[in-house]
Amino acid sequence: MQEPGFGFHLSISRGIASAATEAASKNYKVFQLFVSNPRMWRFNRPDPKSADEFIETTRSKSITPFAHMPYICNLASPRDEIYKKSIDIAIQNMNECDALGIRNLVFHMGSHLGSGAATGKERLENAIYEILENTGNTNMLLENSAGYSNSMGSSISEIVQVVNDIGSGRVGMCIDTC
Repeated sequence: MQEPGFGFHLSISRGIASAATEAASKNYKVFQLFVSNPRMWRFNRPDPKSADEFIETTRSKSITPFAHMPYICNLASPRDEIYKKSIDIAIQNMNECDALGIRNLVFHMGSHLGSGAATGKERLENAIYEILENTGNTNMLLENSAGYSNSMGSSISEIVQVVNDIGSGRVGMCIDTC
């Protein structure tokens, strides 16, 4: 796993390379970005030229990029359509991170939407297993949530339990300090 780091979330609105260029210009050693639109199910791959520039900049400047899953992803959802779409977009994002040399993708654990924490945890863990089976080397970092109604992962102990249950070196934790 990556050593802890503090960084900033940067926009890819001008292409994915722009985030790496901005990080380099500000001497950041760590930054975070989305590799796809955070509010849409549709996955659009970055422009190949911009992707190559991103890879070159992060490697040559020794900058560690992290990515964040789209907000719409809910791996604990009891709704089958949303659950399946969430797994699919997670696999696409993980594979894109692999292609871009991004080692860590941050995930919210989702919401059980009233079906109960045990049901949400079971769905979440099954989703994680499926995602890991269908992706390469990128790690999944489970991020704490603010504790809104029915959310998963609002306590560190809840995240640690899932990480331990999964038992994979590719699943870790990310702490949102906000």
